[in-house]
Amino acid sequence: MSSRREVRDFLRELRRAGCTTKRSKSGHWRITGQNGATISCPNTPSCPRSLPNTRAEARRILRVDLP
Repeated sequence: MSSRREVRDFLRELRRAGCTTKRSKSGHWRITGQNGATISCPNTPSCPRSLPNTRAEARRILRVDLP
């Protein structure tokens, strides 16, 4: 299962890549890329595939190159 620490590290990588992050009222993270596209990420992922899926979504939709 993905941990909050992994989410925090992922958000840090996105900020370094030029994205902005903002916490929503529901506790999810709203991530906006430089191209204006937006995705969301849970703060406490319940599924082991949640963070890898969000990482893939960031590459596809936000056009962010992550390791």
